[in-house]
Amino acid sequence: MPIASASFSVRDIVLEQTERTRYSSQADLKRLIRESQSKITSLDALINPLIQLRERERACVAALEYLSSSIYTLPVELLAEIFDLAIDDKTHIKDIYRITQVCSDWRKVAHGTPRLWTRLLPLNLRHKKDDEAQVYLDGLKAWLAHSAPFTVPVSIDMMKGEFISHRMVDEVLNTASRWCSLAISTNAPLSLVRQLAGCRLDSIENLDLGLSRDGESPFYLGFRTLASFTHRTLPRLRKLALDIYTLSLPIRLPWAQLTDLTLFCDSPHLALDILAQCANLTRGFVSTSGWDSWDWTPTTNRNIFALSHLQSLTLPFISSEGDVTPFFDYLSAPALEELCLDFEDMIVEDHECWPNSSRFTAFLLRSPHITRLELTDLRHSTLTSDDILAFLQHTVYLTHLKVTEPSSDCFDDVLISALTYHDGKIPLVPCLQYFALESTYTMNFTEDILAEMITSRWWIDAESTTPPCRCTLDKCGTWRRS
Repeated sequence: MPIASASFSVRDIVLEQTERTRYSSQADLKRLIRESQSKITSLDALINPLIQLRERERACVAALEYLSSSIYTLPVELLAEIFDLAIDDKTHIKDIYRITQVCSDWRKVAHGTPRLWTRLLPLNLRHKKDDEAQVYLDGLKAWLAHSAPFTVPVSIDMMKGEFISHRMVDEVLNTASRWCSLAISTNAPLSLVRQLAGCRLDSIENLDLGLSRDGESPFYLGFRTLASFTHRTLPRLRKLALDIYTLSLPIRLPWAQLTDLTLFCDSPHLALDILAQCANLTRGFVSTSGWDSWDWTPTTNRNIFALSHLQSLTLPFISSEGDVTPFFDYLSAPALEELCLDFEDMIVEDHECWPNSSRFTAFLLRSPHITRLELTDLRHSTLTSDDILAFLQHTVYLTHLKVTEPSSDCFDDVLISALTYHDGKIPLVPCLQYFALESTYTMNFTEDILAEMITSRWWIDAESTTPPCRCTLDKCGTWRRS
């Protein structure tokens, strides 16, 4: 029993024993000590069983309170759903282990719910001491065991100059059949990439080979290491993100399997070569440059190729010079519905990245079903309002139009008037239902004319049960910061 809870004063006891032993010898003191110790032993023999009984009853109270708690009465399926919602993507590894440490019942539910263990798993291949490496590998194996039979997404991230453990690599690659996606950082050493290329990655559907523009990317320094990434090693691959900063294509990938491609490629020739092999693509994001004036040598042997399944295409153009329109000479997308032209990374100086629209309008004729068109950061392009008028004349099924950061040359009163309904005249994009205009710069148009265009397309007659004999705007927004 703690002294603080005693009903007596230690000082009083000291005074009492001092008076008691005033005339006692050392032998008498030792005898008195033995007598008191014997009494303590006797009292402990009486008290300890009572303490045990008390603690047992306390445990019973805690157990009964636990059994009567609301969360204990929840079905296991609902409890697992709560766990899933409580786990944050950024801290999910710590979160799931915290849950397993609350109590044995929660641990049993967590271990019996494989989907809780299927979020992104970062693989740490850095060099470690033997005991640390073994602890990590044991944890990795346990994680994969808990997630079975599901596959898990994994990432391999490394800092520049870090050393990898060959033992770790060998052990980790033994689990490659359980990966559903793989993201490799651009700092990964070539030896690791080479080993990955030699593995059977049977379950991987999503492959990300880095999205850095760092010139020291392993894929920039040695594409030959990727030559064995084929349909045999990646039989399920459907989604690919890749950087290429070479002028040729020295890699082999199962392009025909892809349905989703994100490609950063300096060379428009190479970008077209890759797209031509992606016959089953449904979504494409291709960032490339224009043709430099000194390199404008059309490939006469290249035929127009059709991406018959392509539904969404985003084209962010890069570099400070070059005509981007030849890119459309060879591309046909008859099923295309969504198209975005992004000029944010273009730097317009003394060149024209868009000399005329004839090439692009020819592409639009080969892709007649576009319903959504987004033109982004037009101030970095050399587009004019005549160019945009040409676009809209060839997108008759357009329902959504978004224009951001237009220059004074490409969004003016002439274009707005062409979008306005006038009695007896068919306007551009008659099916338009959504229009957005965003700008942080002063634009060269008359606000009244813009308001007239919006009003002419807006159906606000709440009493009428029959819509007008034309397609009207459902949503319209303009943003401008001064």
